Amino acid sequence: MVGLSRTSKKQANEPETPAWLDRLLKEPAPLLVTLSDAAKFDGKFPGEKGNWKKWDETVEAAFRKHADRQATVQWEVWNEPDQAAKFKGSQADYFAMWVRTAQLLKRLDSRAVLVGPSSSSHGWVQEFLKVAKEYEVLPDIVCWHEDGNKADIAGHLNSSEESFWQDGTAREHIRVMQTTSSAQKYVPGDMVILMSGIREARRQVAWRGLKEELAIKVHHLMTDDGKPRAIMKAMELVSELNGTLVKVDKTDTVQGVAAKSIDGKSVEIVLGRARLKTGADPKLVEVKMVVKGLKGDIARVGVMRLANGGAAPAMEMTPAMEREVEVKNGEAKFAMPEFARGEVMEVKLETRKATTKPATRPAVTMGGGGGERLE
Repeated sequence: MVGLSRTSKKQANEPETPAWLDRLLKEPAPLLVTLSDAAKFDGKFPGEKGNWKKWDETVEAAFRKHADRQATVQWEVWNEPDQAAKFKGSQADYFAMWVRTAQLLKRLDSRAVLVGPSSSSHGWVQEFLKVAKEYEVLPDIVCWHEDGNKADIAGHLNSSEESFWQDGTAREHIRVMQTTSSAQKYVPGDMVILMSGIREARRQVAWRGLKEELAIKVHHLMTDDGKPRAIMKAMELVSELNGTLVKVDKTDTVQGVAAKSIDGKSVEIVLGRARLKTGADPKLVEVKMVVKGLKGDIARVGVMRLANGGAAPAMEMTPAMEREVEVKNGEAKFAMPEFARGEVMEVKLETRKATTKPATRPAVTMGGGGGERLE
């Protein structure tokens, strides 16, 4: 994660800072320093054949460089060390590097915030924590990455928190990040899927009182000239949901987040369809929605589409559907517009009594979609 900066003097004809960017500027994100990028080493990986000299020296140099802002710096030893293309050693070699580096950083400043293992999936986490506990170098933030095509954030968070208790590795802060492959960074549908996993995990295990977060590097959210990408818009859509979170069933390629008003008369849903897997069928799908627990006889449904613009600036959301459907036994059933890979749909649904005169314009205009059948 990177912080943002700006000059205090506004230039002539300079556009107003977008609200979303202004919020980031006022609350700078922590600076995540990845030592595999900042430090140097001899051999295929740090510590190969016991050679630590250059690694130790350059890790300490990196630490000294950021000494004046240690309160906001977080230290990641390696990015996705479980990927052979990124780390040339074994799992044991990485664990040895973690222990040595963590000990060094804590000697330099006992308050140093350590983040790890930062693996590309959840697979290494439990064994990593056991080793870190044995050598008294547990991370301050337990972090791993998830792929939007096969994310199981709720399941992984639950199993991690259970292992904290079983293995005596208790931590209070868990961070999930998206995988860093260039093909996956900017897909808004993937972002909704990842955020839905975090929301579902909170719904299931919030009673444990741990801090669970989905983090993304700020420079992924916007272009070099400061324009928001579609993943930023997707994050905004989920973050701005109002009401009580309710469960959304998922399909093979679609997940989402939904919130229902206290009076049961309106529902907001944001759905994302995962990007195209290699060799997968790219066809559009028709989504059949079943929204339950509604009050009223008629539901006005508005759907808006957020296209997958990739690394380009986000395009404006476009209307995809607007219609009224009957509510029977508290359920509204309707078919969504066709849903492309990587897209996001936002649905807003508002109910009324059949005798109530409909509004001249819909109170709800945004929508979501995905998969085969969602409830």
